[in-house]
Amino acid sequence: MILRITLLALCSITPTLATVTYGVVAISPQGAAMASPFGVTGSGMLVGTADAFTYYDSGGGFSPLGFKPTGLTDASVVTGQFLLSMSGGFSGSSYLQGYFYNGSSWLSIANPYASDSANAIGMSSSGALVGNVAAPDGTSHAIIWKSDGTWVDLNSLAAGYSNLEAVAVNSAGRVVGSADGRAFVYNGSSVSVLNTPGATAARAEAISSDNRITGSQYIGSNRRAFVTDSLGVVTDLGTLGGLNSAGLGVNALGQVVGWSQRANGTQSAFLYANGAMTDLNALLSVQGSWVIQSAIAINQSGIILATALNSLGQYQNVLLHPEIPEPGTLSLSALALAALYVRRQLLNNSR
Repeated sequence: MILRITLLALCSITPTLATVTYGVVAISPQGAAMASPFGVTGSGMLVGTADAFTYYDSGGGFSPLGFKPTGLTDASVVTGQFLLSMSGGFSGSSYLQGYFYNGSSWLSIANPYASDSANAIGMSSSGALVGNVAAPDGTSHAIIWKSDGTWVDLNSLAAGYSNLEAVAVNSAGRVVGSADGRAFVYNGSSVSVLNTPGATAARAEAISSDNRITGSQYIGSNRRAFVTDSLGVVTDLGTLGGLNSAGLGVNALGQVVGWSQRANGTQSAFLYANGAMTDLNALLSVQGSWVIQSAIAINQSGIILATALNSLGQYQNVLLHPEIPEPGTLSLSALALAALYVRRQLLNNSR
């Protein structure tokens, strides 16, 4: 009876022991001088650049936007910048106007300081748009534009800090970024700086739907990736053997992606899960065709958006899809482990 229970228990837990590998799908044209992805939604919609400004829809292929994308929401709203010629009230011969694209039209954002630079970077589920503008005194201000047409200047809520840059917002409206070299989070009513013990500087890069934050902190002269739990407690993720790393994307499962130096100084994308950092190149189901250099985002399905070099040494944006082992393979693995355990138990009992 004990052996039977053991066998059933082993069979039930074995699937968690399987190693997940990733297939690679190229999502930008081959031969681009440089490719930069910016976001992937839960439904698989993408946005990024490849030489020229582009928007990529997983169902319809590439379509030019005409402005620089900088973010993508789960509601498939693209945010970014557009270079415009001189207009009344703005200095210089051109200026950067913040925009968002709702799938059919471009909508501009109001610039409360009438400066020559504005940028939208994300939107909450309530329709609040988040971005940055340059104030007349040259400082950077993080702004939230509400759906009723009003806005909130986060600098006014960050006493003692003069330069705020928002970089990400989650569906609940929490905003993260940097404030004079420190990582900050806006919780809907106030701005606070993350407690990063031992760090001389820090920057938040992404926030999950359950308020986990990832980014990088400087420990001495070295840059290190970090992640917080939903309460804001910081964990140093380490590196792949080199001196520097940075977290760029996080999901509500606590999985973090980014880049890290290896021991030989080269750069590789990483996945941090279950308390360990792993080189994503070691997890590819087909080796040799790609070098994944930096992972930008990860959604709730574990799909990763990354920048890679193909076999010709050209940059491309890629999607990494988790490949789950076949059920038959898992069953065989479970039976093999269970049989080994039973054999050992019988040998021990006969001694």
